[in-house]
Amino acid sequence: MIHTAGMRIWERENRIGPPGDIKLPIVDPRWNPNQEDERRSMEDYRNLIVRGIKESVPRSNNTKLAFDSMQGKEETPAAWLSRLKKNFQLYSNIDPDSPEGQILLKTQFISKSWPDIRRKLEKIEDWQEKGINELLREALKVYLRREEEKTKAKAKIMVAVAKESARAVKNQDPPGRQSMKFKGERRGTPTTPPWRTLKRTGKRGHASIVGRRGTCGETVRK
Repeated sequence: MIHTAGMRIWERENRIGPPGDIKLPIVDPRWNPNQEDERRSMEDYRNLIVRGIKESVPRSNNTKLAFDSMQGKEETPAAWLSRLKKNFQLYSNIDPDSPEGQILLKTQFISKSWPDIRRKLEKIEDWQEKGINELLREALKVYLRREEEKTKAKAKIMVAVAKESARAVKNQDPPGRQSMKFKGERRGTPTTPPWRTLKRTGKRGHASIVGRRGTCGETVRK
C-alpha cells in the first residue's frame, strides 16, 4: 500500500522521468551514498516512502507527530528508536515490526538522527539491508565517542581550575604568619603589668606601688 502510494506520487509529479518502480525498487539497488546521483536516488526513496505513508494512512491519524520528530542532541540512540516506534503506534496504523514498518523505521531512524550520527549511518554500505539493531549499535558508537570527548574536555577544565587555585593559595601568606609577626614585636616589652607603676611617696628611701585605684600599701626600701 505504501509502496504503491509512493510510486503513484512520483509518476504523478514526474511524467517524463524514470518510472516509479525504478525510484522505489523492491530489490536492493545497492546505491552508493558517495555517488551524487545515487545519493539523490536514496533521498528520493526516503521522501517518497514518507509521502506514501502520509497519503495511504487514514486522515484521522496525526502523521506529523508520527514522522516529523527529530532526535535530540543529548538523546541516546536507544531512546530515539524507542520514541520512533511509540510514535508509529500512537499516530499511525503502521506496525513498526512489519516489513514495511521496518523499512520506514530505518529510514526515519537515519534521516532524522542528530547530524553526526546521521552522517555516520548514511555511509554504511547497503544500510537498507541492515537490521535496525545493527544500525542502532553503529549509532551508539558515535554517541559514546561524543560523550567520551565531552568527558575529557570537562576533565581538562577541572585540572586547569585546580592548578590555578593551587597557584593562588601558594602566593598568599600562610595562616598565622601575621599573628606570629605581632607576637615577635611584643617580645621586648616590659613584663610589669601596665596597671601597676612605681611612685615615690615623698619619704626618702621609700617608694610605694600604686595602681589605678590608689596605693596598695606595699613599700620597698631603696
